[in-house]
Amino acid sequence: MGADLPGCVRRRSRVGKVRQFGGVEAGVLIRFERVEKRFGAVAAVAGIDLDIREGEFFSLLGPSGCGKTTLLRMLAGLETPSAGRILIAGDDMTAVPPYARPVNMMFQSYALFPHMSVADNVAFGLRQEGKRDKAEIKRRVAEMLDLVQLGGMAGRKPHQLSGGQRQRVALARCLAKSPRVVLLDEPLAALDKKLRQQTQLELVRIQRQVGITFVMVTHDQEEAMTMSTRMAVMKDGLIRQVGTPHELYEFPADRFVADFIGTANFFEGAAQGDGRIKAEGIAESLAIPGTIAAGAGIALMVRPEKIAISRERPAGAVNLLEGQVAATAYHGDVSLHQVALASGQLVLVTAANLRHAAEPGIGGGDRVFLSWHPDNSVVLS
Repeated sequence: MGADLPGCVRRRSRVGKVRQFGGVEAGVLIRFERVEKRFGAVAAVAGIDLDIREGEFFSLLGPSGCGKTTLLRMLAGLETPSAGRILIAGDDMTAVPPYARPVNMMFQSYALFPHMSVADNVAFGLRQEGKRDKAEIKRRVAEMLDLVQLGGMAGRKPHQLSGGQRQRVALARCLAKSPRVVLLDEPLAALDKKLRQQTQLELVRIQRQVGITFVMVTHDQEEAMTMSTRMAVMKDGLIRQVGTPHELYEFPADRFVADFIGTANFFEGAAQGDGRIKAEGIAESLAIPGTIAAGAGIALMVRPEKIAISRERPAGAVNLLEGQVAATAYHGDVSLHQVALASGQLVLVTAANLRHAAEPGIGGGDRVFLSWHPDNSVVLS
């Protein structure tokens, strides 16, 4: 690609209105049609259909090796699909070279020119494009630096900036040419936890302000939940579920998604056909949402914060378990309790820490009761 591609892949924009294509509703900007990518006998991406809408902050989420980065690189034009098509605004991009696609990509390393000032780094792509005069480039650079709140640092060099500031310079450079799509490859991985959390919200603010479609790759489910309008969870080159953060957390499609997005407790067993499940190692049957045919093997998923914990037996509880607190982790606003049942199964429970509680909080060794409403659980096959 040459030396003119640090941080952002250089593009020539092909601007056009989103329109109907291939039977897809208006508003869809990016479409993957049965896209595959093979490296020898290995299928990194194994036949994906996916629509991404105009103006979304969309995340591709999954463990290492799931195919998410390969999918992003095919969208950027840095990899060629082995099969299928990729469309942007109705145009088939499958054979279009990277520089001719209406996208910019910000890499994890940011790759700023160390010998150039912040302003010159942001202006680099505009100058290479050769379509704007000096005054217009200067104005555009100023706009972008104000957008990322670095207006007073135009003359600094990258080594004079913090990691978060360098990240914002790289983003300003990506946005300077007004692409239809910005691609982010693990954009916050190099930042420490506190700065990463601050920058997540900053990226969301900028994306909403400019209205450009962002597509991000990350393995960090908390990051994806915080920033995304929608996201796709991937495993083994396939998409397991697409939805909003709320949909994926509250209504996971399968056990992998339930386990990957957040923390979950699973009770394995067989449905009784009467709206209950006989879970392994638990004497009393558990109520489930809905009715499943008797004998069907299922897993009941319950999030830790959906479970009530108390020293006293709660009256009228539908699902009730008894156990002993094996360990407690204090997290300030909440505590995470690990409760051992008589069967040996460990159940995770999140409970709020009340500053002015009348009695000491639950701790290790306490005998406790756990309960939850059936509607606060999800049945997974």
